[in-house]
Amino acid sequence: MKLSCCIITLNEESCIDEALSCIEDYVDELIVVDGGSVDKTVSIAEKHPLAQVHSIPWPDDFSLQKNKSIELASGDWILSLDADETLRPYEAAALRVAVEAADAEGVDALWLLRQNIVDGKLTKPIRPDTQYRLFKSYCRWKGSVHEGLEGYNNAKQCAMTLFHYRDNDLRSRSHRRYQHLVGR
Repeated sequence: MKLSCCIITLNEESCIDEALSCIEDYVDELIVVDGGSVDKTVSIAEKHPLAQVHSIPWPDDFSLQKNKSIELASGDWILSLDADETLRPYEAAALRVAVEAADAEGVDALWLLRQNIVDGKLTKPIRPDTQYRLFKSYCRWKGSVHEGLEGYNNAKQCAMTLFHYRDNDLRSRSHRRYQHLVGR
């Protein structure tokens, strides 16, 4: 069983190194699809020997870009991370166990609980934030903003926590990008 990690980027120099570092020892390949960063994102990603960095112009659609990253991957399972998300090392080390158990149970998609950390502080969510992040490579994303996973038959929760790091500057930048897409 081959496990690929797919990450899309666009001006993520402040967080891409941590995202790649937390996972690179636990996957078979790292696929980074950059949408035209003008900062140091690409050069930082290229310093990771496992990373295959592809420059594909940003299509104004998160699902299209994420699906391009999946198409470039050769794994049976995909770990789809945002550039500002990480896993704890002991959970990253347990990824293979999680997908092997899912395979044995006929599960083809797993969702994780996501904890938001804003300006260095863990936020208390209004409701649980769950995100599909581990799935078979035949699944695809749908929706240009707040994309959802489709193509799976049997999903369940994975006992791992994803950490989503945000700060006020990043939040406002992401908000502008989302507003542009929603306003189309």
